Amino acid sequence: MITFIELNETQKRYVLEIINRFNHDSDLITLDEMKQYHEKMVKARNKGCPKFGYPNWLIKPNNKASKSIYSFPIPTESEKEDFFSGKTERVVNLQKFSPLFKNVIKEYGLKP
Repeated sequence: MITFIELNETQKRYVLEIINRFNHDSDLITLDEMKQYHEKMVKARNKGCPKFGYPNWLIKPNNKASKSIYSFPIPTESEKEDFFSGKTERVVNLQKFSPLFKNVIKEYGLKP
């Protein structure tokens, strides 16, 4: 499942916008909810709503909880504070990659 810390800045802003604008506080989101939120945000663009694309990054096989239900990365309070203070870095979960990739990172002394 996708966590908040793994998202890039635009994806994090999208998550926070959904939480603030629609009071979405569940760690799951349905496909219908995503469509409704997107349609409402597109209609509200002239009224100051930020311009976000459709969240295809949420609809991934490894993020699927069940049929048409996906994990929604709710941030913790400290993650929100870090995001708003600008102290965030994107974290990559190496468990999702092949062992060969992990060996390359080790071999070249890269920081995960």
